[in-house]
Amino acid sequence: MNVWGLIKLVKPKHVWSLSKLCVTHPLFVIPTIIATRKCVKLSNEHYGKLHHTNGPANGFRHAVWNYLIARRCARWTKKDEKAVRWAKKVTDWHEDFSPNSELAQMMDVHNNEIGRIIFLQHKDKGIDDVILILKKMTKDSTKVDTVDNIANYKNQMVHIV
Repeated sequence: MNVWGLIKLVKPKHVWSLSKLCVTHPLFVIPTIIATRKCVKLSNEHYGKLHHTNGPANGFRHAVWNYLIARRCARWTKKDEKAVRWAKKVTDWHEDFSPNSELAQMMDVHNNEIGRIIFLQHKDKGIDDVILILKKMTKDSTKVDTVDNIANYKNQMVHIV
């Protein structure tokens, strides 16, 4: 989707809710933007355009996005749980805003959580080590076909295509 197409989807309530999020957590805005740009760069490097589909590469993008947001924000707050809560808030906002089917949305929410879990489990590792962990998880991603199935894969990535 192009930028103009995305802008046309934005409703005033989305702008308002995002503004409210940013005003209540101003120190996290810049680290989140940096993390988002790094996430897209890494996803493009490792998976090309595949991360734009609902396959395993999309799970990588969502997990690495949450990992990077939590990691960058933890540098500011020095409190890992606070950074993880922010990563959840901002990516949940994104999922509420995105025009996805229920299954695709729940897949994204699930893979977002995987990224936050990986951050908490491996926060002392370097980014290259974490990328290897996430790539392995991406390779082992499980295909799901219903929202109910997603809950069966608590500690692994899922995909729908």
